[in-house]
Amino acid sequence: MGLEVLMRVLERSVLAVLCLVLWSGCTASEPCPDGQGMRSDGVCAALALDDIDGGGDLAGPSGESSCDDGQDNDQDGFVDCDDQDCWDRPECPSGDDDDSAASDDQPEDDDSPPCTDLDGDNWCVEEGDCDDTSVQVNPTAVELCDSIDNDCNGFIDESAVDVSVWYLDADEDGYGAAHLSVDACVAPAGYVANGDDCDDLNHGAYPGALEVCDQLDNNCDGVIDEGSAAAATWFGDADGDGYGNRP
Repeated sequence: MGLEVLMRVLERSVLAVLCLVLWSGCTASEPCPDGQGMRSDGVCAALALDDIDGGGDLAGPSGESSCDDGQDNDQDGFVDCDDQDCWDRPECPSGDDDDSAASDDQPEDDDSPPCTDLDGDNWCVEEGDCDDTSVQVNPTAVELCDSIDNDCNGFIDESAVDVSVWYLDADEDGYGAAHLSVDACVAPAGYVANGDDCDDLNHGAYPGALEVCDQLDNNCDGVIDEGSAAAATWFGDADGDGYGNRP
């Protein structure tokens, strides 16, 4: 309290005592009207509209009348929760927010502890990093096929960017059908990495298979029965007697 204010308070107190002693009809200054309170400078001022605790917080130059209106109500250079008048108000449960670990004994202080980022990915556990020991794991990380929840959404390897294409191998010959494929990190049951089977319903037809005389393209080269080891030699029978002529 400044010296000038102190002197004014003492002066009013002395006058009140003199009035009480010398004149029985003289009283101290009239109390403030309803809805107002006495400021430290001896002037009546309206109570703050949000004075819900009954503590007599004053509006105007001696108190912030609102702690959530974005205004510097008491013209002290601090707005809302940055004003110490608001630090114990329900609108400001944690004081101001300047990322300082100190207690709210200064306008720039904050009760909240600082966020510690252990892996240097600009995310900490308090902000949603589900593994603060890996730079590849945080809420904005790219999901990879690594059996880890990279983006911290509770799912592992979903929508990974490095998935492989797998092909259905219905005949289990190690080669799948090119038109029946799925994208996944791991091959689903019944799927293989190769989609070059020309007949996925024939276990004997696949690239490199032995060509046999069966009117099928066994080795998937686009030609039927060529070079078959079981091929026979045939001779022309011009006269139709069942016997052909050797060349």
